[in-house]
Amino acid sequence: MIHLVDSIGIPCKRQSVYEEVRNKLEPLLETLRQKDPHYEGHIQRACFYALEFGRLQKLSGKEIRQLYLGTFFHDIGKVLIPTEIINKRGPLDTEERKFMMTHAELGERICRGLGPFEEIADLVGSHHERPNGTGYPKGRRGEEISDLSRILAIIEIYDALRSERSYKKPFSLEQSLEILHQNAADGNLDSHATEEFAKFAVQIKINPHLGFSHQPPRQKI
Repeated sequence: MIHLVDSIGIPCKRQSVYEEVRNKLEPLLETLRQKDPHYEGHIQRACFYALEFGRLQKLSGKEIRQLYLGTFFHDIGKVLIPTEIINKRGPLDTEERKFMMTHAELGERICRGLGPFEEIADLVGSHHERPNGTGYPKGRRGEEISDLSRILAIIEIYDALRSERSYKKPFSLEQSLEILHQNAADGNLDSHATEEFAKFAVQIKINPHLGFSHQPPRQKI
């Protein structure tokens, strides 16, 4: 598991509450690990990106905590998505895609019922929203999307590009950044956040499918 530690700004007196709820979620997380062989690595890397990029951007302690937790739980709704859809080789058909798209809203609902994790429910539910209004589940646009949701969207897409999935091989750093910049130009991603994240990605030189060139602190999932 990834422990909810002091470095993400959870006061010591509240850590036991977070850990208690987190432990209750373990069966759901184990189900996701069984469903998706790429899930564990994806969350490990994405949480590292969230923590380090948040610090680099000088986010507040509360913002870093929310970004980290939102990143950790952003795919929790996939626990209700059939395994054959999650691991399908090749593109999803129309019905499968509609089913997959429900995971964001399902994840939001799960978080809203988890006491201290309610603060990240909107972040979990909106990480597939896009500034130009083409995202889901609500088709939010522009300022309707929080800054943290914009960052999480970039992190999620970047790691998907850089990693091997059931339907594709990993893209190079250069290819991945080019795709991010094109998405920003098309209005799918926040331009400023994309530019800042691109600088961050070059700086840390992470190659997810080969490992970390600068090894992050070891965390358990």
